[in-house]
Amino acid sequence: MSVVLVCPKCGDTATVERLPVEACPRCGTPYPTQARLAAESALKLRLAAKPGLIVLGQMLSAMFGGILLGLVALAAAGTGDLTLFGEQVTGREFLVRAGPLLGGVGLVLGAIAYGLSRDARWTRPLMLVMWSLPIVEGATRLATGTLEHPWNIAAFIVSLAAMPLAAVYLYRRDNVVSYYDARTPGREPTG
Repeated sequence: MSVVLVCPKCGDTATVERLPVEACPRCGTPYPTQARLAAESALKLRLAAKPGLIVLGQMLSAMFGGILLGLVALAAAGTGDLTLFGEQVTGREFLVRAGPLLGGVGLVLGAIAYGLSRDARWTRPLMLVMWSLPIVEGATRLATGTLEHPWNIAAFIVSLAAMPLAAVYLYRRDNVVSYYDARTPGREPTG
């Protein structure tokens, strides 16, 4: 994880592995601003590698997003009767009862997978939005008295527990904060 710079005065090449990048170690001549900023930017990105759980989240988001959107597409295509919580339903009933949540979560998961593949910094809040969807759906069902199926209850409870854990991981974990800071203009990676 290094960057090679050539001194504009003495012509010496220096391998830089740490921030900050300031001057030639041989003659002390400051590097040109443009070269220094480019070297620092490259070092920041290299030093702030994508955390393992973020990589796993990228893969799982792509997989589950595709599965959920595929289910919604199959229901919309009218592939026959479907089973929803052990009950036979038509494709139209499936879309009305489960389509909005499954489609919404599938789209958000797809956006997360795409954003993470591009190292986009907007994925961090979007991951929290993903965890909030089952909470909103569960709270709505709870308020209307329709939160009765074990799968709905489990999704609601798991999301209530997972969202604060995800927030702590995404906004407080040093390597994750450093990863996102390196991709945010004007922010220095921490850690």
